[in-house]
Amino acid sequence: MGITNFDEIVANKVTAPIEASTGSIGTAEIADSAITTAKIASEAVTTAKIAAEGVTPEKLSKGATAGTATAGAATANGRRVRITTESLTTASGSTYTLTLTNSSVSASSIVRVQAIDGTNTDGGLLLKSSTPGSGSVVLVFVNVSGSSANGTFVIDIMVD
Repeated sequence: MGITNFDEIVANKVTAPIEASTGSIGTAEIADSAITTAKIASEAVTTAKIAAEGVTPEKLSKGATAGTATAGAATANGRRVRITTESLTTASGSTYTLTLTNSSVSASSIVRVQAIDGTNTDGGLLLKSSTPGSGSVVLVFVNVSGSSANGTFVIDIMVD
């Protein structure tokens, strides 16, 4: 039916009853399924929920093809890859470049990357750029910490 009296809209809200025909959504159905802040909060993914489920980088990379980098290069094929870098001493603010040879990569690939500490206890790598090509991707990381890196990093890569 619709709203027939526009005076029934106040502050962008309908204040009059809404009439619904058979098979349509009425006010009762809307109220029962209303999206509230409490419902959003209860369904939100939080660090606490991730920890409670025991989600770890190891579990996320389960089934990934493993590889080891030497002099900034590694070969590992598949859509999910986990590369352990050589021991790095990358200074704060400096970059580390990894070239991954992977038959699943094309120039139009979307490459998702995460770097976490392996044996490294100082320094922190953040992906600066990702350049996919035919059969390889060049990943450039920058050390964003105030310290030089002092060990290996584990780099999880997903190719779409």
